[in-house]
Amino acid sequence: MEVDALGYSNGNINTVMVGEIKSHFREHHVEQVEQACQRLFDFMPEHRGKKVYGMVIFVKGEQNAIQLAAKHGIYTVEANDENFKLRNPKGFVPKDFGVA
Repeated sequence: MEVDALGYSNGNINTVMVGEIKSHFREHHVEQVEQACQRLFDFMPEHRGKKVYGMVIFVKGEQNAIQLAAKHGIYTVEANDENFKLRNPKGFVPKDFGVA
């Protein structure tokens, strides 16, 4: 399994963030993030029981890809120069991929 970014916290937060970094974010990348989140426990069983969220960090992103990611509960972050901007729409609800 290969992911570009992985962060986790134990204790009260008990969450894993699975991230993919893309120079140009397209719709087919949404499925890639979902699969990585769904397969996490196969490769890292020590995280079983934690919340698992997906994230795409991109330089340029197609609007339809950003909307599709939001629909699937995946965080989207636009990165340029020295700034990061969360691109999720108002009312966004992240999907916990750790729930069976």
